[in-house]
Amino acid sequence: MIGLMLLGQSCSGGDTKFLQVINSPDTFHRRELEVSGIYHERFEDVAIYLNRDNDKEKAIWLDIDDSHEEFDGKRIRLKGKFIATDKGHLGEYIGTMRDAKILED
Repeated sequence: MIGLMLLGQSCSGGDTKFLQVINSPDTFHRRELEVSGIYHERFEDVAIYLNRDNDKEKAIWLDIDDSHEEFDGKRIRLKGKFIATDKGHLGEYIGTMRDAKILED
């Protein structure tokens, strides 16, 4: 089970590390990463997005057992192991974040 805590943060775009992962996911394969973005939880769409555009090509699928709807639409900072070869539900994402935890400032 993954414990989650909300990160109170007010960045507007997305973070630099997230952009690097989007541009070169294979470089970050099997690495522990920390990224910030918009948490999104919908039916068959549990992911962290770079921004509010909901573009799955700029999102990381999250391997989370429990529902965390209280964070839906909020900016979070997430840490976990990035797997570039696992493209998430229907292969639509840039990769999957395993053993993810939302960090608190």
